[in-house]
Amino acid sequence: MRPKRIKRILNAILRKLGLEKRIKECAILSLWNDAVGENIALHTKPVKVYDGRMTVLVESSSWTQELTFLKNRIIERLNRSIGKEVIKDIYFKIGEIKKSFPEEKKEKTIDLESVKLDKEKRKKIEESLEKIEDPEIKKILKNFLTKEAKYETIRDEKRD
Repeated sequence: MRPKRIKRILNAILRKLGLEKRIKECAILSLWNDAVGENIALHTKPVKVYDGRMTVLVESSSWTQELTFLKNRIIERLNRSIGKEVIKDIYFKIGEIKKSFPEEKKEKTIDLESVKLDKEKRKKIEESLEKIEDPEIKKILKNFLTKEAKYETIRDEKRD
């Protein structure tokens, strides 16, 4: 029997758990600046993607109007860049855009150990791992899902 590549195994597991779509949704946030260009990126900030709907903070109502006209083109570019139709709609919301310039960026370290997950999130992670029999893969996925849930908790706290 020929060994399988870990990438193929992980992709199959993620697909089986229904997480492949969620990972692509999270990954597409990092593609925003390239898809819209530097000028638009300076006045916007993608904050969330869920179920094909992306939420983007914009600096002002005039930017909201301008981007509404460009929405279909932006959706097309984002989906093309990730190689799959992930984004179906974009919701533009006026909010504060914190500008950061490359030379001013400071390394931020996040202490994930101090982030505590509520009972519901821990239960959801355990339920999603129930069907996985291989203990090593189960451990790796549990670690990954726990970190993702902690980062999501941090993002949610920052929005509040």
